[in-house]
Amino acid sequence: MRWPIILNVARAELRAGVRGFWLFVACLAIGAAAIAGAGSTAAAFRAGLAAQSRSILGGDIAFERTQMRPSPAMLAWLEARGRVSHLVQARAMAAGPDARRLMDIRAIDALYPLAGKVELESGADLHAALAPRDGVPAAVVEKAALSAIGAKIGDRISVATGAVVITDVIAREPDAIGRGLALAPRFIVRTDALKSLGLAQEDSLFDVQTRVALRPGLDAKPVAAAFEAAFPELKNIVRTRERAADGLAETLDRLEAFIGFVGLAALLAGGLGVQGAVQAYVESRRGQIAVLRALGASGAEVRAIVALNVSALAALGIALGVAIGASAPFIMVAIAGDALPLPAIAGLDARALGVAATLSAIAAFAFAAGPIGSARITPPAVLFRGAEDNAATPLPERMAGWLGLLALGGCAALFSPAPLFAGGLALGAFAAFLALRGLGLLAQRAARGASGGARGVWRLAITGLGGRGSLAPAATPAIGLGIALLVFLTQLQANLVTQVTETAPRQFATGAFLEVQHGDTDAFDNLAAAAIGQPLAPAWYQRAPVLTARLTAHNGAMLIPEKIPIEQRWVVEGDAQISFLDGQPDNFTVKQGAWWPRDYQGPPLVSLEEDFARGLNVKPGDTLTFAALGQDIEARVANLRTVDRERMGPNFMFVFSPGVFEAANPRSIVLVRLEEAPQTRLETDIASMFPGVVILRIRDALEAVAEIFQSLTLAIRAVAAVAVVAGALAVAGAIAAGARRRLYEAAILKTLGFTRAQIVAAFSIEMALAGALAALIGAALGLAAAAPIIVFVLKASWATASAQVVSVVGVAIFILALAGIVAGFSALRTPPSRVLRENR
Repeated sequence: MRWPIILNVARAELRAGVRGFWLFVACLAIGAAAIAGAGSTAAAFRAGLAAQSRSILGGDIAFERTQMRPSPAMLAWLEARGRVSHLVQARAMAAGPDARRLMDIRAIDALYPLAGKVELESGADLHAALAPRDGVPAAVVEKAALSAIGAKIGDRISVATGAVVITDVIAREPDAIGRGLALAPRFIVRTDALKSLGLAQEDSLFDVQTRVALRPGLDAKPVAAAFEAAFPELKNIVRTRERAADGLAETLDRLEAFIGFVGLAALLAGGLGVQGAVQAYVESRRGQIAVLRALGASGAEVRAIVALNVSALAALGIALGVAIGASAPFIMVAIAGDALPLPAIAGLDARALGVAATLSAIAAFAFAAGPIGSARITPPAVLFRGAEDNAATPLPERMAGWLGLLALGGCAALFSPAPLFAGGLALGAFAAFLALRGLGLLAQRAARGASGGARGVWRLAITGLGGRGSLAPAATPAIGLGIALLVFLTQLQANLVTQVTETAPRQFATGAFLEVQHGDTDAFDNLAAAAIGQPLAPAWYQRAPVLTARLTAHNGAMLIPEKIPIEQRWVVEGDAQISFLDGQPDNFTVKQGAWWPRDYQGPPLVSLEEDFARGLNVKPGDTLTFAALGQDIEARVANLRTVDRERMGPNFMFVFSPGVFEAANPRSIVLVRLEEAPQTRLETDIASMFPGVVILRIRDALEAVAEIFQSLTLAIRAVAAVAVVAGALAVAGAIAAGARRRLYEAAILKTLGFTRAQIVAAFSIEMALAGALAALIGAALGLAAAAPIIVFVLKASWATASAQVVSVVGVAIFILALAGIVAGFSALRTPPSRVLRENR
């Protein structure tokens, strides 16, 4: 090929202007910005977490155990290698002037914190603030704790079975991020206050966090490995700075993958705009192409010229999108700053920007290949005659386009921090795109067949929808994909809100009483029956013993966390709450195996949830080993079960047969399902007689969760809007590409006697029908995708958010109808005689 000539012609074409290509640039920019923004923001959070990993962990290595303090041998081993600090965490009720509420109590030693600093609102030193006042333990608290119980600094309040004096308010904790989701505000006291408060006793539920600041020169990873080797019972639970925020890291990976999926959806929807824009560009240059072909330019040279122009404009769109995405973390930090939920360090992440540019370039290639190919094989004679149709896309370019789409999906999964998750999302996006594209073509064919039965402007509109240049094949996937994503996300949110605000209070427990001591169970039952005024019944009152254990082995083989699915890994890395029951609860359904008989006496048996067992490849008859009560307990799997979540009852991951843990005299949990008034009366009586019992108002917790879900509305719509806007731009490009056809049609209709109002109405109805088609199909697809997740994954009741679906469909119809009116008036601006003369 003659590259000097090709480059000169391409440069001349670009100098001539790129009017109409702003849609092309915008379609690529939106997708690139979403992907680059997701990666850059996640990288900023990762950098922030890495910079503060030692403070988040609380030292160089750390581990946590439930109901167990480190042994003297462990302490000696650790103290030989650094400074050791212990924290004890428990839950207790605090009673202030206005209310009695659940609090998260953290008891610290003199060395806390080993890393970072606890900041108090007064600026005082933490340990000075925790010095006892007149023999009464002191506490510093979160501000939310003061408002919850109506207390103020200087007040003496009841906590569990003792009292504390509130001396200050916590402004910042260095390890607050590692705390996870908090059910209650935080109290910090000294360790020596636990005894007077009646907390962290041997038979109660409490956690002990042990943190170590290693001596200079010691590396955390080999020390942690040696510690686990010396004390095998701690295998898999010792963490180093690299695992300071494991859960947060996985969440960031999935969030980045999801936002990247939205960017991929935007590239797919906007890809039709790219295709339309290139096609329109080729049509607008048919005269120049004809001249080049007549002067001896080969098809390959024509393709190279067009491809160079398209590549230059694609590079502009990608660069713009990448620049916008790269600025996202800087804007986020500048606006939110310390209000961010995670520490963030803004910066340019080369990997994130490179991934965004690569995926956008692949999308541009995949969608532009076809129109470029049709230009290279169009004969000069056809071009000079001014024919409307371009040649069909040749097979090589068609195959290149499909290969480009496959590469786009593969690279989206490969470059993601969560490849399997991203791969599933990419597969879903491509399946939805292809389904919408196919349905759009079917709708075009159906409109072609139905046009004969219509009359007047409706016939003109339906004929336009079914004819050449129809918006249906472009609008259905472009708009439908964005609407499907919007409906999918809003349906998930609406159903979750309905579940926690309406369904759960009717079906689940409304309150829970924790830490009921073994010797108090009979008195507790009697008090509950007297307070409610009716005999105890499983429909409103259920009690079960609670302990903790960690799963360590399956059929004698040690379980390795890295080889276990993420969903089940937590039970190997930490302790899980367990129970033991005699009879089978009403909300349990045995799927495999059988429940043990009543009054069972024999070797330990265990029941576990079917879904969890499937992830670990566990079946009835297998043996599981648990670390509990300072020893290893081996139990045979008696059955796998499911839990009826529409019935109140216990829902422990592991339920053992009787005869294994009774000697430990475990404390119990009591679940109740009551109306507000009797529940409040019961809570008052329990607080008076059993001050050490922890009261959890599940009804209040559900309301708090509902508020969180409701607060996500704006974020959900903003995320989905990315794909919706990309689709809208693609449709705008399709409308612009069809402007020449509408101009010709308007001239013919005007000549045949149709009024301006009829012509505009026909165009408006045609586009409104295309919008209705795209919106309805997209909404149906979004509902179909959300339903199985709600019903089978989240185990919730399905409820269609009809108002949201109707509003989304209505807005799409209105906007496209308005676009039809604008297009109609635009087409009528040119006199028919001039149009017909130029298109002879």
